[in-house]
Amino acid sequence: MALVTSLEQNQKVRHSVHRPTRCLYAIVDGSAGERYLQLDTVGSADREIPDKVSQSIQFDRQAAGQLLGLLLKAFPDLASSIDEISDTEEPSSDDSEEEGFEGRTQLILHRSKERNPRLIRRKKRRILTETGKLLCEVCGFDFTLVYGHLGSGFAECHHRVPIATLNGETPTRLSDLAIVCANCHRMLHRPPGHTIEQLRAIVRECRNKIS
Repeated sequence: MALVTSLEQNQKVRHSVHRPTRCLYAIVDGSAGERYLQLDTVGSADREIPDKVSQSIQFDRQAAGQLLGLLLKAFPDLASSIDEISDTEEPSSDDSEEEGFEGRTQLILHRSKERNPRLIRRKKRRILTETGKLLCEVCGFDFTLVYGHLGSGFAECHHRVPIATLNGETPTRLSDLAIVCANCHRMLHRPPGHTIEQLRAIVRECRNKIS
């Protein structure tokens, strides 16, 4: 077993991909209140002792933070789809439980590409000037129509080219932004990801089936 407190880049060029193997994880609490992420790889079924732990490694908070940054660098699409990652916690032994504990304060390290809020405001102003309303470009939802004054001027903006895929600072035009409702915005970013036009076609097809 090894405890990792810092990560350093391996300068050797790597081209080989290892064989898949099972990996178990656990959250380990230290005696002083510190926490560690433990990963255990286990032997394959064809080994002499199947499922025997072959390697075990623990990450402290600092190393885990570095690991998170490296994951987002290696897989930038994770930043936009992080909310869609399935919860990998073990299920409760009693599925009939109707309550759980929430509200614990957590410090979360998150690495994201910078967005320009001025562009979003300008996009909304232009659409309001041209059409007088902010309709979702996918489903046509109108916040003002449904929520009255509370929804006036409200809508979300979707980047047609995901910011996570941009290579460094890149110019964004107003035409690169689309006005969408919150539901469609989530669906646009849900893996595998869709364009405005693709999701609009899905919504239209589903509505036609209902009618």
